[in-house]
Amino acid sequence: MAERRPDRWVPLVAGTAAIGAVHLLAHIAYAHHPLPTAYRLLTA
Repeated sequence: MAERRPDRWVPLVAGTAAIGAVHLLAHIAYAHHPLPTAYRLLTA
């Protein structure tokens, strides 16, 4: 167990945290600010 390298789970955790943060920010922005019409048209 001394040769335990974190090079596998570090990118996974970092990516998951980044996606989660962006998702959370998107939800906050959606809840508090009206989105531009262009974005609403794109996602309609």
